[in-house]
Amino acid sequence: MRLFTQFVFDFFGASPTGKAASKVPAGRRLRADSTRARRGAEAVRPTRSNSARQQRYDALVDAMQARYGFRVRKWRGNLSGIAIRVERRDGTVETLLESPYPTTPLRCAIFLHEVGHHAIGVGSITPRCLEEHAAWAWSLKTMRESGCVVDAGVERRMERSMQYAVAKAMRRGLRRLPVELLPYLPAHARVQTQSIASP
Repeated sequence: MRLFTQFVFDFFGASPTGKAASKVPAGRRLRADSTRARRGAEAVRPTRSNSARQQRYDALVDAMQARYGFRVRKWRGNLSGIAIRVERRDGTVETLLESPYPTTPLRCAIFLHEVGHHAIGVGSITPRCLEEHAAWAWSLKTMRESGCVVDAGVERRMERSMQYAVAKAMRRGLRRLPVELLPYLPAHARVQTQSIASP
């Protein structure tokens, strides 16, 4: 069984308890025989308020699952997530994700970011940081189309996540950065790029 994973770069947020969100090493592959990779039940949704905004979020979760057919393995308490695609030897494919349950614009954006990886196709875009950008763009676009508020906190999270993703890709040897990712270059690399481009 082959297991493909895509991790969200949400390493700058904090959990509801005020503690930093736990970091998950990007690129890590789960073992095929791991209990984390086995079939399981859908995660139970947390009980939430019955406000109009929450009803919109609940309907959005229903719509995304109906459209993309993923199973939620866990609703996380912190601001991190993961999208997983499992191909089994019998040819079946299972799509899963973990994320916070949407109750705020930021939690909604992270949830849709993970859904975005499945909508785009986990591992379908290279380099990995470009897929991250595509998933974030998909998330924010879907929020706006669904009538959900995209506030400054969501936009800051996308920016910081992409800065982290680009910096990591460069540390790992990425030599050609797609033009869409140039705004997320680390400051020192941006200065070097400008000096090279200058006559």
